[in-house]
Amino acid sequence: MLFISLVVGKAPDETESNILYVFIWLILLFFIGLTTLLTIQHFQIRKWRKGFFPDMKYSSDNLLKAYISLAGLMIRINSEQSNPKFYYAISHFDKKFPNSSLDFKYLLNFSLRYPIKIDQVCDWLNKHLKEDIYKLQVIYFMTGVSMIDGKVIVSEYKFLLRLVQKLKLKESDFTSILASFMQHSDHKKESSTKRKSRGVDFEFKKALKVLGLAEGVSFQEVKKVYRKLVMKYHPDRFQNQGQDQIEIAKSHFIKIQLAYEYLESKMN
Repeated sequence: MLFISLVVGKAPDETESNILYVFIWLILLFFIGLTTLLTIQHFQIRKWRKGFFPDMKYSSDNLLKAYISLAGLMIRINSEQSNPKFYYAISHFDKKFPNSSLDFKYLLNFSLRYPIKIDQVCDWLNKHLKEDIYKLQVIYFMTGVSMIDGKVIVSEYKFLLRLVQKLKLKESDFTSILASFMQHSDHKKESSTKRKSRGVDFEFKKALKVLGLAEGVSFQEVKKVYRKLVMKYHPDRFQNQGQDQIEIAKSHFIKIQLAYEYLESKMN
């Protein structure tokens, strides 16, 4: 019978059945996986609505959810500046999480409507971010959200200080970040005034100088140098060289970050 089937150009019934079974199993596995994912998301959303940050495993998307939940708390503090702060956060997520499939606007709006308890998200961050530098990046981002209007109001400052304490960071590190943002904001104001009178962007020149670059470079070159400097001054590289060296590295790291973000906003 097998010989006859091959002669007339037909595949054996057993082979056809096996292919069909495999196809059906693949479909079933797909729907089982999809159902499981939707179920997990449903329970996460239910917990989030009650102010509890879900105890999720570490991933880039889940870290992003932590950022979003904290951004929602910050934006709620100063409703007068909620719109520019909202879009500053969205722009930051677009740049820092380019491969994420999450809907930033939806999740941030959800966080504004259902605020997370700060202890919950900080416990998750402390569990999964072992190095202080990664927690400081959270503080850096949150300070940027608060400083979108060029100043930090008292309630925002208290919230940032509380966040620093919950993440078990040094207050001096936060003071350094805040001072850098304040200085950056003052330079932007000065540059704006000078540009109007002379047509020169002094802040742009300063940012290039921080990265050791000359005018006329492409943004690709800026990005390349930025990555090298981040690796060079990453505080983790100075763990065995004393506290003074670590503090210097942190200061350089923050300046490099600010300079790069300014150039990025101007050149893209």
